[in-house]
Amino acid sequence: MTIDAAKLADARALVRDVLSKKQTDQNNPALHDGDVLTFQVALVEQHDPAWLQTQLNDPRFAKDARLQVALQLRGPLRKPLLTALGAPAFLIGR
Repeated sequence: MTIDAAKLADARALVRDVLSKKQTDQNNPALHDGDVLTFQVALVEQHDPAWLQTQLNDPRFAKDARLQVALQLRGPLRKPLLTALGAPAFLIGR
């Protein structure tokens, strides 16, 4: 499946905004209530997993913000990234 480059760029921008805490549950309740973050992370995870992994390993972003994004992952990146971020075992799925 191909994706429109603009849609992927928008999804990356939202992920960066969450990681930098420009977008939060407080100023954008749709992040979780409307599953906006879940869908945008899934799009990036499917079409640019290397970029996503780089962002989630970047210590310039707060650990809690990286964990918030990593919790949305569903593919092979999920377990190692959650482990690296120190998520509890019940979230990792051991």
